[in-house]
Amino acid sequence: MVICYMCVVLDSNIYYFSKEKYVMGKCTFKGGIHPYDGKELSKDKPIKELFPAVGEMVFPLSQHIGAPAVPVVAKGDYVLAGQLIAEAGGFVSANIHSSVSGTVKAIEPRTLATGGKCNSIIIENDGEFKEVEYTPKKLEELLKKKYYRELRMQV
Repeated sequence: MVICYMCVVLDSNIYYFSKEKYVMGKCTFKGGIHPYDGKELSKDKPIKELFPAVGEMVFPLSQHIGAPAVPVVAKGDYVLAGQLIAEAGGFVSANIHSSVSGTVKAIEPRTLATGGKCNSIIIENDGEFKEVEYTPKKLEELLKKKYYRELRMQV
């Protein structure tokens, strides 16, 4: 039996220092917290690709601490996935794009997860997921537009 005066853990090994000699033992972890991980619920199941269900999709116009976005669609408009449905309404704001295709059912106040209410765009999802076609632009063209916009702001 070795009486330890000091123990040090280095590189997964426990080094014991005693009066008589230096003793090394393999670090083993006994006990501890082992929460339930629930892996058996999904470990043998295939991965599924999920799309939003057909029905109402609600897009709140206030999705951050800044100013709420301003809707650019109206009730009855048909929107495509990826289409701009609300544009930034202030300095700290963000554009909102639709993630589904369908018809704008209403623009009305809805309750948020925080318990507050804000205007929201409600889109009736048609389940077709038709997407907006984007035309790629050259970097030179985008930089030129930005440069001219900055020049106009300075004048």
